[in-house]
Amino acid sequence: MDGKNIIGFHGSADANLRVLGAYFTSITPARMEAKGDKGGREWDDGGVYEAVTKIHGRSDHNGIKDITFDYVDKDRIPKMKPMVLPRFEINHLDKEYLLSIDGYYDETSGVIQALQFNTNMKPWALMGYYEDDAVKFTIGCNGNKIIGFHFHGYAEKNLNSLGAYFTILPRYLNWNT
Repeated sequence: MDGKNIIGFHGSADANLRVLGAYFTSITPARMEAKGDKGGREWDDGGVYEAVTKIHGRSDHNGIKDITFDYVDKDRIPKMKPMVLPRFEINHLDKEYLLSIDGYYDETSGVIQALQFNTNMKPWALMGYYEDDAVKFTIGCNGNKIIGFHFHGYAEKNLNSLGAYFTILPRYLNWNT
């Protein structure tokens, strides 16, 4: 079960195991601090969602101008924002999910210049561009996935920082080994 950990087992048996069940506990998402500058106004996408499905963004020579996210909720109902921007689509129906985001930040202007979204299936094309002296950062952790809980950060005319929530990737047992 996604979003849950097994904490124990129960069942019944005589000479053979007849019934096996498990006890679960919810995994609380962890908030990853926003990477970049704290300039501008703080923003938070808000809400509790199952997965990120689309990422819309726009950039110019000054950095990332706009970024919005579409989600699917726990009942698998899409929650879309009305935007006409280039987008990256994540196929959550085929179990694609966001693993990490690589970004490039300009310390002088305090603006994120470029972002690259990486899923378990592929890295997406770079959104924006960056100078050689840009500071690279990564949002994500090995063994975790970024969830659709929501994104947060700071922005004014451009995106100044970006943070996300993440959770542990589910581990599946292979009963045939």
